[in-house]
Amino acid sequence: MDSKRGWTVGMVLLLPACASTAPRPDPVTADASADVVDAASDVRIACPEGTCVYPGSDLCRLPGGPTSGCCGCNAGVCSVECRCMAPDTLIATPTGDRRIDAIAPGDLVYGPLRGRIAAVPVLAVRRTEAVGHRVQRITLSNGTVLEGSAGHPTVDGRTFRDLRAGDPLGGLRVLDVETVAYAHDATWDILPASDGGGYIAGGALIGSTLAPRFAEGFDRISAP
Repeated sequence: MDSKRGWTVGMVLLLPACASTAPRPDPVTADASADVVDAASDVRIACPEGTCVYPGSDLCRLPGGPTSGCCGCNAGVCSVECRCMAPDTLIATPTGDRRIDAIAPGDLVYGPLRGRIAAVPVLAVRRTEAVGHRVQRITLSNGTVLEGSAGHPTVDGRTFRDLRAGDPLGGLRVLDVETVAYAHDATWDILPASDGGGYIAGGALIGSTLAPRFAEGFDRISAP
């Protein structure tokens, strides 16, 4: 299946680089630094510097990487979510769909560029270990199933966690969303030289976790 189908492609070539892993989290004695309010109990929790309270928990923990979904803490809250895709995610390229784990820097992929879909080089590829990870399994209207971390960005400022059945996703429609155990040992992401770092995965235009401002410029892209 050609995941680029439905997108108008203007061939523009440019010349040509998820989050980091961290130790498995352990509870930490709350004895310093940031105060965090537990929304469920309205109790203020003091977390030591470098630790934070995860959603649904009242313990201060170190950022646990993809195991926990948190890759960085700031002021007692998770400030950096782990966000990446499954290795078998199909990426649209000029030579056909390719698995994301088979793509290397310098390879061409399709992404948004100056208001159209174009072939652009990949600047960076990131592999992140993900033992015990849980992901969003998203079934799309073209029959594709995407698996990605809950914090993976869309092109319009949302994340996979925000998606519900019936929502649009990069030119397609979401049919179903499940949170499931992750079957692979690592997640992957790429950064193309596209507007906002976006690329086409499984036929849907999505953002890149490696782009500092993944939503910038996407208001100029029209879905087919």
